[in-house]
Amino acid sequence: MRLPVKLVQLINLLAFLSVVAFNYLANALPLHGVKTGQVADDFNSKFIPADFTFSIWGIIYISLAIFIFYQIFLMFQDAPRRNIYVRRIGLWFVISCLLNIAWLWFWHLKMIGVAFVLMLALLIVLATIYRRLKICKSKTDWSIRILFFLPFSLYTAWVSVALIANLFILLINLEISFLGVGQSSWTIFWLLLLSGIGTIVLFKRKDLVFIIVYIFAYFGIVWERATVDFHGDLGIIVAAAFGIWVMVSASVYHIMRSRLKIPKKNNLI
Repeated sequence: MRLPVKLVQLINLLAFLSVVAFNYLANALPLHGVKTGQVADDFNSKFIPADFTFSIWGIIYISLAIFIFYQIFLMFQDAPRRNIYVRRIGLWFVISCLLNIAWLWFWHLKMIGVAFVLMLALLIVLATIYRRLKICKSKTDWSIRILFFLPFSLYTAWVSVALIANLFILLINLEISFLGVGQSSWTIFWLLLLSGIGTIVLFKRKDLVFIIVYIFAYFGIVWERATVDFHGDLGIIVAAAFGIWVMVSASVYHIMRSRLKIPKKNNLI
């Protein structure tokens, strides 16, 4: 049964306020006696970016806040075209908030395996929202892009990177030797793979925000590895820098093609 739009908007507001409050308390208390970042610090993962990179959560939550409070504005407006996007999201956003809270709970308990499964579920839910919104695939005005598309481009891109970071910590926690491959080689592999995924998303979806998140994360990894062990992690630094070069080049090409309206060839991605 389809819920009334106004009820969905109200539930979304309550879910968002809950996840923001829980995230704040997780570090203010802190939850289970440990802050969120301290859990990752207990593991010597080479895929974790510099601390400043996690400031992106602030941008994500600000964009989600704008998305949520715009819905409250819509509750008092007759805007059926805008409410189409609310219906497309449905209760998937509420589910994402519940998964976010659950991930924090188990992450702070250092139950890394459960946290990884929850992070994977969160990515699947966000990808579902991303697909249902038809982000950057449908022709829309800038207000729709900012109010609906931007928050979930940021969120989905960052969680996809965070999932791989969680995978590394899981393997370290289980004392699995990265399937017989050293952690540095495994890190280089994922850096190259993710840069390819980011580029594909850019050309398939024309989503510049998504790839900018990847570039920012890669810059954080370069900074962290260069600061911690420049010579020992030189291969990772080079791989991340190469990934940045690929994604920046793809972004510049995408922008130029959009501005100049260069026709897309059939053999392009």
